[in-house]
Amino acid sequence: MAALRPLQVMSPWPGLHHLMIRVPIQLTLIGGALRLWANGQYAAFAGVAVLSALWYASLLCLTHDALHCRLTGVRRLDAVAGRMIAWPLFWPVGIYKPVHLMHHKLNGSDPIQDPERVTPLPGDWHGSAFQRICLRHPLVIGMATGGLGQLWRLLKAARLLPAEGRAGLIVFELSGCAVTFAAMAGAGWLCQGALGLWAVICLWLIHAQIVGAIHSWRAHAEHYGVWEARDTWADTQWHSARTIDTHPMVSLYFNRLNHHAAHHVNAAIPFYKLARATALIRAAAPETVVTSGYRRAVGDVAQAVQAKCAIAREGDRIIFLRETH
Repeated sequence: MAALRPLQVMSPWPGLHHLMIRVPIQLTLIGGALRLWANGQYAAFAGVAVLSALWYASLLCLTHDALHCRLTGVRRLDAVAGRMIAWPLFWPVGIYKPVHLMHHKLNGSDPIQDPERVTPLPGDWHGSAFQRICLRHPLVIGMATGGLGQLWRLLKAARLLPAEGRAGLIVFELSGCAVTFAAMAGAGWLCQGALGLWAVICLWLIHAQIVGAIHSWRAHAEHYGVWEARDTWADTQWHSARTIDTHPMVSLYFNRLNHHAAHHVNAAIPFYKLARATALIRAAAPETVVTSGYRRAVGDVAQAVQAKCAIAREGDRIIFLRETH
């Protein structure tokens, strides 16, 4: 921890560079898609919209650094930048911030209260039939429900926040998202009438689905099946998240979140120093298991899901035998 502390010092320029490059590209892709819609080139519109959504999924990673105040390090600027990126997608990042910080506090130590826990507990299997289906196919369900599923799970997790100020925060964030969406829809209507309104709605649905699917997939790759309480808090964090060795471009796409274990060990380290933090921790903990690539990480998730399902089936069999006896 002492070796990691100097890495907390940050400059605003890497985050500002990301904003100055990524946001204009995002706006260009969205503008191009809308132009194609206006010209009646709907197939081309769909293709550009998908590319725009894939780019937006990477752009949304910046909101994670913003809520930790590790995008630029300037608190108000990070708050504005995070909402500027998240609100058009109807993602209330202001609600997500306390939920995510609670996740950092409880990851690996309190599975019942951790609002972002993706690995099921034995008691979870005794829920409704639909809940059990979701537990058996977490990746499929998470990706299929997309952004709307992510929003639903966030609002459910918000119930774990302290009651004081919770209602005001939820109202403010959802109102901000609603006003932003209304402004986009209104702009579409003013430009092209009903046709422009439908263009905005279709574009938003494509973005919400693809961005939500990618980030649900990422959350499972980072945390599913790894939960190990250790003697110290830092050791617990290191073993309760995955470190994923991947191509530098993929790491850049997720804004270095593949170094997720190092981020959990010390969330004050800015994104552009996480690779160095991972190297320092691995040198001090040579027994560390590092996953080779996101494809392998998803394979590990699939194996962990099968193991959880087998345990649940065995538990059901034992309970059935006991009840019969």
